[in-house]
Amino acid sequence: MYFHQILEQVAEFQNATDQIVNHEPSLISTKEANLRYELMAEENKEYFTACISKDKVEILDACVDMLYILAGTINSNGLQELIEPAFELVHQNNLTKVGSDGKVLRDPNGKILKPQGFQPVNLKQLFKKL
Repeated sequence: MYFHQILEQVAEFQNATDQIVNHEPSLISTKEANLRYELMAEENKEYFTACISKDKVEILDACVDMLYILAGTINSNGLQELIEPAFELVHQNNLTKVGSDGKVLRDPNGKILKPQGFQPVNLKQLFKKL
C-alpha cells in the first residue's frame, strides 16, 4: 500500500526537524499529544472554512495537511507496522454496517449508525503479533 511511503516521507521530515519518531508502539507525552490534537483541529477548521467558501484548492490543502499530521502522529506513536492491518480490519468491520439490501442506517445528521448486533473491531489482536 502507498501509505507506507507517506509514513517514510513524513518520518524524513520529522527526523530532520528533531521530532519524535518511534519504531514500536509507544505512548507520547501529554504535551506532544496536545500539540498533535491542536494541529489537527486547526486543519479541520481550515477544511470546513474552505468547504463553506467552496475553495477546492484550500480543501485539498487542508486534506493534505491533515494526512501529513496524521502520518506524523502514527510515526510518533510507533504504529507504522500496525496501521495498514488495523485499517483493513476497520474497513472490513465498517462493511458489516451495510445491510443485505445495500443500505445503512443514518442519524438525522447523516452519520452512519451501527446496526443491531454490530460487533466492534478487535485491534488488540494486532499487538499480540509484535
